[in-house]
This record gives sequence, C-alpha cells and structure tokens, in this order.
Amino acid sequence: MNNHKLTFLALAMIAVMLFAGCKNLSGGSSNVKNDRIEQLEISLQKMGQANDALESEVNALRQRNADLKNENDTLRIYRQQYENIEKTFEARFNLINAQMELDEGNGVEFGKGFIRMPEKLLFSAGDAALKTGGKAFLDQLAEEVKKGEWFLSIEGHTDADPISRSKAKWTTGSNFELGGYRALNVLLYLRSKGVPSTKMRCVSWGEFKPIADNNTAKGKVRNRRVEIMYSKTAPVTPDENPLFVPKDE
Repeated sequence: MNNHKLTFLALAMIAVMLFAGCKNLSGGSSNVKNDRIEQLEISLQKMGQANDALESEVNALRQRNADLKNENDTLRIYRQQYENIEKTFEARFNLINAQMELDEGNGVEFGKGFIRMPEKLLFSAGDAALKTGGKAFLDQLAEEVKKGEWFLSIEGHTDADPISRSKAKWTTGSNFELGGYRALNVLLYLRSKGVPSTKMRCVSWGEFKPIADNNTAKGKVRNRRVEIMYSKTAPVTPDENPLFVPKDE
C-alpha cells in the first residue's frame, strides 16, 4: 500500500511539473510572438517613413522636370527671337551693300555672326586711315547696331607680305600693328557715331588667321580685311595675340 502511495505521489509530482513546464513554454512562445510583432511594426513604420521620403523626392524631381521644361521653352523662344533678329540684321546690310553699288572686290560679306569688310572698302594700301566709302558703310552699320543689344569684336587681318612703302609710319612695322590700328580706327569711328565703347573691343590677328591662300594675289586680297563679329553676349578677349604686341617678335 505504501508503494502505491509513493507511486501515486510521484506521478502527481510529475504531472504538476509537466503542467508548470507547459505554462512556462506557453508564456515564452507568447513573448516571442509579441517581440516579433513589435519588430514588424517598427519595420513597417520605417518603411512608411522611407516611402514618404521617396515620394517627396519624386515630387521634387517632377517639379524640377516641369521647371526645366519651362526653361527650355523660354530658351527656345529666345533663340527663335535671336535668329529672327539676326536674319533681319543680315538682310538689312545685304540691302545696304547692294544699294551702295560697290565695285567688284569692295563687297562686304555677311555670315552667321560676322560682317567681313575688305581692305579696299576701308583703307588705302598699308594705311589705317578710314576712306570715305568705308565711313559711309560704317555710318549705316552704327545705326543698325544701336537698334539692338549687340556686342562687337572688331578684328583686323592682313596678308603675309611685310609692310614696305608705309613701314616708316609704324612703331614696329609689322602686319600685326597695322591690323591693330585698322581695327581700332573702326572701333573709334563707330563710337563717334554713338555705339557704346562698352559694347566693343578690337583685336589684331595680323597675318596669322588667313581665310585664303597667301601665295596668290586673289588670296592676299581676301586676307586683307576687317571682320566684325557680333553676338548677344560679350566676347572673351583671347589670351594670344594681344593688341599691338606682334606674335612674330
């Protein structure tokens, strides 16, 4: 009988221990689940914050894209206006050139952003003083330039032949000096006609920027010229060939 009692007590104790263990296990599982739920909620919150940030970036990019489109549209309008002004500018001077009925070889050339005036129109050989015909053309040029916000780069060019007959007039006797004084005299004349000096600069290239063969007579005639480069933005003064400093000395 005592043995049966001991066996019963042992089984009862084992049952109590198992019950307690099950409760502990059940409680531990619940804690794990709660911790996992909290971690998921934190992750979801972070993902929501990241999503909000991405949406803000997307909206900012959309706005920037819209701004760029507006800027491009504005630039396209300005470019069209500029091209229309430029075409009108060139058309007027082509008409002026025709009306002046210049002899062959005296004609002024017009290109995109430049006006090319030959030596024969503006100067005598080896000289930088403006001729009457050159002044008449520059008078009309000045009137047109004053109608728009143009920047002018006035650039003197010569052929490659050394100065001979008029060499005594010059300090260095170089083509570079001759081209510089010719460009300067054009600038000073335009200024006297009301073109602001702040809208102009003068440059000499001497013989160093030919547009034709300096070994032929026709090529030399083409190279002896003054070019006016015009634009809506101020030109940058070149580092090379500063005015009146001969490159070959």
